Amino acid sequence: MVAETVPEAEFIKIWQELGTKGTAEKLGIAQRTVRKRKERIAERTGLDLSGKIPDGHHLKGKSTLYDADGNIVIEWVKTNVDKDEAVLIQAEIVEALKDKIVRADKVKSPKETINTLMTLYPVGDHHFGMLAWGEETGESDYDLQIAENLLAKATQHLV
Repeated sequence: MVAETVPEAEFIKIWQELGTKGTAEKLGIAQRTVRKRKERIAERTGLDLSGKIPDGHHLKGKSTLYDADGNIVIEWVKTNVDKDEAVLIQAEIVEALKDKIVRADKVKSPKETINTLMTLYPVGDHHFGMLAWGEETGESDYDLQIAENLLAKATQHLV
């Protein structure tokens, strides 16, 4: 049997229907090859192909991709971080590190300054102009107004 190469979405659909052994038989490839390809797709796309919800997460919903004829191409489960669990984890981290962090000594202001020099607050790539829709990305919305507000708040905090 000659090994058949199929697009990722079709590969995942076949795997969801037939499992690892059935996919290997249908495509004429080794089961190990099926597992490795599935792992690479999951790692690259962020899809959870295990069907399990990770610890500290809760079910957000399920998404389905359909082809032009209305057939299901692939389905995946979406999760969110459990906010209460995240707060508890943060508190545990602070508790574990608080005795290891040494408070820095106050720095005295210089007695003399140079009037021809200016303070610089470098700003990295702030993604101005980027548009992101939270329902599509699984993260927060992001647009020009949000970027502007974030930069303004950071500047107020620093200055």
